[in-house]
Amino acid sequence: MNKKFPRRNKQYKTNNKRKLSAIPGITERNNGNQKKFKGSGSWTASNGHSAMQLMPKSPSEKKQVEVSRRTKYRLSDDEYAKVKQRKKEHDKMKLAWPRIFLGVIGDCCDLNLSANKRSSLYMGDIQSILMCALLGNKSPTSPRWARVLRTKKISHVVTVVVEGMSLDEVTTNEDSQNVVKDITDALPRTSSVMQFKLELLAPSKYNAGPLEELLNIPLSKTSENSLKADFTSLDKARESGQTYLSYASIFPGANSKVEFKKKLKADNDKDVEDPMQPKFDRLSLLLSPQDMYEHNYPSPVPGSPGYQDPEFVFTHENYSEVKASSPMFAVDCEMCLTTIRQNELTSISVVNENLELVYHKLVKPRNRIINYLTQYSGITQQMLANVTTTLQDVQQDLKKLLPPDAILVGHSLNGDLRAIKMMHPYVIDSSLAYNLTYIRKKRSSLKVLSKLFLGEVIQDSTCGHDPTEDAGASLKLIQLKLKHDITFGDVILGGKNPNDEDQQEQEPAVDYKREAESYTGPTLTYVSNLFQHAETLRVAFLTTTSCLENYGDVMSLIGKKVSHLEVLSCNKELSLKAAEVSMNVDFTYVHMQMNTKLRQNQAPETRQHHFKKLDKQLQRLYNGAAAKALILYIFSGSSLDVAAEQRANGFVMFAIKGQPYAI
Repeated sequence: MNKKFPRRNKQYKTNNKRKLSAIPGITERNNGNQKKFKGSGSWTASNGHSAMQLMPKSPSEKKQVEVSRRTKYRLSDDEYAKVKQRKKEHDKMKLAWPRIFLGVIGDCCDLNLSANKRSSLYMGDIQSILMCALLGNKSPTSPRWARVLRTKKISHVVTVVVEGMSLDEVTTNEDSQNVVKDITDALPRTSSVMQFKLELLAPSKYNAGPLEELLNIPLSKTSENSLKADFTSLDKARESGQTYLSYASIFPGANSKVEFKKKLKADNDKDVEDPMQPKFDRLSLLLSPQDMYEHNYPSPVPGSPGYQDPEFVFTHENYSEVKASSPMFAVDCEMCLTTIRQNELTSISVVNENLELVYHKLVKPRNRIINYLTQYSGITQQMLANVTTTLQDVQQDLKKLLPPDAILVGHSLNGDLRAIKMMHPYVIDSSLAYNLTYIRKKRSSLKVLSKLFLGEVIQDSTCGHDPTEDAGASLKLIQLKLKHDITFGDVILGGKNPNDEDQQEQEPAVDYKREAESYTGPTLTYVSNLFQHAETLRVAFLTTTSCLENYGDVMSLIGKKVSHLEVLSCNKELSLKAAEVSMNVDFTYVHMQMNTKLRQNQAPETRQHHFKKLDKQLQRLYNGAAAKALILYIFSGSSLDVAAEQRANGFVMFAIKGQPYAI
């Protein structure tokens, strides 16, 4: 009892008496509620709660419920043995089948996704899964977008390239929820047996043919060393038919073989060659989409910086076609370390082709700076004291400054684009255009390159780097390379190192006529062929007469590596013959053509008739394959003879024949 507060003690006694007097009434009311609930079967108490919540179960009821739950799922010994045996057989069946699982990138390309969320595969991605299925662990590449399990269980591979057929051909509705339905309506038999349907970036969108992208495989270092050991040089290996020259294709531009030959003829018509003019196209130095992905450039591709990040924006809403006359702008940024433990933009400079500074800003980062990195950035606290420019202001300024076909130049430009959080399709990276390390992924510094090739000393100040100076040096290096050839400054491609003793010797002239014969894109490289890697396998190659002319240099290698080669007159004959021979070979490659038929027949009824015939031919190929075969149908998208602004993506469908999807 608390003697200090007698009034509170008196009130406490009064409350206890009230509670004790209320207990009999509450008990009587609860008993009445139980009777009502048992009589009606469903009743709700006045407080809104179920009567079941108000009535605790008796010990006997609890015991009865527990026993019923135990006996409900209890199996006898015989039943348990049968279930165990079924599980064992199921696991055994799973191990007997090859499996394909889509990764994060593959899931993002699914045609069931909406168009604004869907990405697309490259033709090189299709090549990688083909190599993996054919060669297993011996494949020189592995798919970045899918996993293939138990490749040894794949009975054989059937690949059909349908050239000139795009998503726009089978659907006129851009709503992605209807894309799969439209494909099913156009190709009902084929669609019903294909497990995966993914979007494919049309090679024509970056001015390449589907065959070069699918069949050409860059030589690995091991293959190069092996050929050099056997033939003393790659040129002699090329003469013997073991390899050939090709160019990795990139973003859209006037860089086709026809345009290259026109340029060559125009150059030959000149009486006097101007030594100050570039000797090859600046488009040749543009990075390909695959290069940008591998070197961590911001892009709308899954796995790249900025993918589905609202802070990253495009430099333009719509881009125009890049040309040899498209202007170059050099960009360099400086960053400081902030409280989020990341480098944020604090300074940016943009220089035009005349080496004039057209844009320079100091930028206030969003987060507080904890390290100005002055020895590198040249930024001090006093410099940013009154700065109000934000990253968003810089983004808006660059959108207004850069034309839609601008080519951005920089040294390790991927870091600068990540700093300004912008995506741009046309880029030239001087750290990749020059290489003195003999290792492609190991880059030479801008300071070293400027001293060796330009005779200029940069980044020599104790106050840090000057972004204007760095941007100008990067642009000068690219302009210098354009006055020589593709190998200049790149020892991997055969260029000379200025530090070498034999640098005084005159560099041999580039044989443009020889290059024009095998020109298919901008970046020159020695390549092998998909059929060369499959030379230990039995291969059947079937195509039509009209498609055969597209193979060029590849045909000389195909004839040596393919055990069954047939050139037929039409798609129907192709499907009949391929269905006949596919079970007797390890790899069946079929090339059909649809672009001419679809372009000549615009009426919906006629197009549906052609789709019906194609569906029947593809189903015939599927039926002719054995169980556990990988069936891959590649619809390559719009062809090169379609206007650039009208080219549309293709799609790919594939499945393991006969596979129970449930396993």
